[in-house]
Amino acid sequence: MAEALIDLGRVEDAPVEPPPPRSWRPVLAAAGALLLVLLGGAAAPVHPPAPAILPGALGDQLIVTDETVFVVGAASESGEAVRSHPLHAYALPGARPVSASTIAVPGVIFSIQPAGPDLLLISARNEADNVVTVIAVRPSTGETLWRRAGITVGVSETAGVAVITTDGVPRSDDEYAVSYWHVVDLETGTSRWSVRLASGEQAVTDGAVREPRRLYVLRTGRLSAYDVRNGRVVAQVPVPGIAPGEAALWPVGDRVLVTGEEGGTYTFQGDELTPVSHVARGMSGYFAPAECDGLLCVYTETNRVAGLDPETGAETWSAPFDGFAAYRDGAVISTATADGTRPRLLKSDPVTGRRLAELDGWSPVPGTASGPFYVQHVQLGADRYWFGVVDPVTFRVAVLFSGEHLAGDCRFTETALVCRRIDASVGVWPLR
Repeated sequence: MAEALIDLGRVEDAPVEPPPPRSWRPVLAAAGALLLVLLGGAAAPVHPPAPAILPGALGDQLIVTDETVFVVGAASESGEAVRSHPLHAYALPGARPVSASTIAVPGVIFSIQPAGPDLLLISARNEADNVVTVIAVRPSTGETLWRRAGITVGVSETAGVAVITTDGVPRSDDEYAVSYWHVVDLETGTSRWSVRLASGEQAVTDGAVREPRRLYVLRTGRLSAYDVRNGRVVAQVPVPGIAPGEAALWPVGDRVLVTGEEGGTYTFQGDELTPVSHVARGMSGYFAPAECDGLLCVYTETNRVAGLDPETGAETWSAPFDGFAAYRDGAVISTATADGTRPRLLKSDPVTGRRLAELDGWSPVPGTASGPFYVQHVQLGADRYWFGVVDPVTFRVAVLFSGEHLAGDCRFTETALVCRRIDASVGVWPLR
């Protein structure tokens, strides 16, 4: 794949083509200069790869997972509160057709979780009462294997189980005081083991692995770790002063944090809940923490991103952001706007919060949580998009693709870029 490394206004290592006839050189030079201006200093690949185009229609849903593109067709009624949807699946990165069937679901589909070679867990919400249901389906035939109330939190194909919770999810019995976390058999939907939570009690799965291994449960004064495979309690530790209804339970990398205003903040090594630290300060007002160069990078309730000292809980720096921030290779990358209109990316030191670099005209594209940082540039006044990847160290962009007639609904996976097009079809550009 040809790439052009670009900096803020300067092109380096631009791809070289055979020289054109002399009479065309001034025209091409002017066009190249114009392109640099339009892209804020970026240059496009010489021969950008053409996308694979998948058929679609207005009203279709596009759901993208790491390895598959699902095109869910508009529903037709097949019974009381049940809708039939055409479902087409395409394997990434080459957009190879995998299956085509019709599935019956009670409501509107909002997520699809692959759970095996021929098994999908589909989550749907009933529009009449907002009840959420998980449906296990064979995509090759459309056969429904089982249904359960709740949402899918994670899948372990290795253990043959899915983690499903009713915590905070509307149910037909409208019972919010008690919720359950079920670990169910993928083939039958029967519960292998369950945890019952009273009002205010909390549970999360570990956040460091793709397949969940631990379920952490916070009750008054204690934190427990369960083995997802069999429900065995592998560790239990006291957390004095912590009341679940007034505390937060956070998985952060391979650790888990419990924080409350009365009891302070406890940090444990995840698998066996080995104590790491305890500080008297609670961390209310912060959420979605991530490790960054020995600090905790968090969002605040006042639209800022901040760095917390894990030894004291003190805020060492903070900076405003416009709704997005991420940590990549030693830097915090956040969004802002230039002149109130154009998007801007900011690079900041995670320890001091000092601004290190800016990149105008580019905005983030949804992608993998810890992989490359993908961005897009939209040419104002023209139906044209440019996509690239940011080097967090140099803060330069390698332009990967360009496209036209896009609806703006794009995301990167580990192997491809997937975009909805204006005519409702789907474009897929392979990354390798």
